[in-house]
Amino acid sequence: MNHFAAIAALLFAGCAAKRLDACTPEELGWTCENTCFFDVPATFFSDDVQDCGLSNSPPLAVSRCQPTVIFDQDTVTWRVTDYTDTTSYDCDGNTLTFGRDDVSATWVPSTETLVWNGRDYLPLCRPSASQ
Repeated sequence: MNHFAAIAALLFAGCAAKRLDACTPEELGWTCENTCFFDVPATFFSDDVQDCGLSNSPPLAVSRCQPTVIFDQDTVTWRVTDYTDTTSYDCDGNTLTFGRDDVSATWVPSTETLVWNGRDYLPLCRPSASQ
């Protein structure tokens, strides 16, 4: 293994672990008494970083972004690749329903992840959750 490969292996060794900016539902104050598994506003993020369109930061030709899903009152907004989209939603316990047929999401309590259209998302810590 060359030097660069050894350094890369060290840098990425912890990538499978929970990210520092991810919180558990308990750390966020979500409780079983909630009518939904999260409190709004709630942000979820994917560890997948992907191409997000043309960059305005030379020398990079393509910008990179992290997919996010943001729930607020009765709308949900998500950013995947280079677009942002929104729809209405309803949450009853761990069940989410959406105003569009092309959106699906499931909360997986055992892994504390939101599976949004087939991709895993972690709940993002809010500043008040760390106090």
